[in-house]
Amino acid sequence: MHKLTPQQTLHCFGAYYREDVLQHPQGTDHQNIRNFIKHGWDGVVFSGDALKPKLSN
Repeated sequence: MHKLTPQQTLHCFGAYYREDVLQHPQGTDHQNIRNFIKHGWDGVVFSGDALKPKLSN
């Protein structure tokens, strides 16, 4: 949607990415971030639309 690189996308997760995931690579928390690291967008699955463009008024 915003054409972010994978690295830019990971940085959007903030402290969860930097502290919880990077400092604990064998952890099992934050599976959405861990799946994104391993599989890119193909590893992140939602049952519906997670994000939609905002409609302009």
